[in-house]
Amino acid sequence: MLTTFEDLAAEVAHYRTEYAKHKAALDALYQAWLTETQPLGDAVSELKDLLADAESRLREAALNTYTATGAKKLPHGIGIRVTTKLAYDEAQALEWAKSHGLALKLDAKSFEKIAKADPNSLTLTYTGEVVNIVQVVEVPTVTLPTDTAKLLEA
Repeated sequence: MLTTFEDLAAEVAHYRTEYAKHKAALDALYQAWLTETQPLGDAVSELKDLLADAESRLREAALNTYTATGAKKLPHGIGIRVTTKLAYDEAQALEWAKSHGLALKLDAKSFEKIAKADPNSLTLTYTGEVVNIVQVVEVPTVTLPTDTAKLLEA
C-alpha cells in the first residue's frame, strides 16, 4: 500500500506518462484510419446525395402519374398513400374558437380534432354571409419499397 506523497506522486507520474503514450498511439491510429477511409466516406456521402436525388425524381414521377391517372398502385412496388390535411387560416380559427368559448389562444390540436369530425361545422359569419373556414385537402404521399429487388422487378 502506497502511503507517502513521494510514492503517490510517482504513481500519478507513471499513469500520466502511460496515458499520454497510449493516447498518442490511439490518436495516430485514428488519424491514419481517417486518412485511409476518407475516400470511402466521400463516396458514401456522394452516394447518399445521389440516392436522395434519384428518390426525389422517382417520387415526383409517381405523383405525376397519380395526378394524371389516379392510380395508387404503380410498377416496382411504388404506391400512393393519400392522407387528408386540414387547411385553415389561424386567425379565422382563433376567432371561431373564441366565439365558441374554447380558447383565448388557438389550441390547434383540439381545433383540428373538431375539424376532422365535422369540418362543415366550423363557420364564421361575415357581413351576413356564412363562411366555412376549414377545407379538407387530400395529400398524396409516395411510398417506395425498402426491398431494392422490388424496384428492379418489371
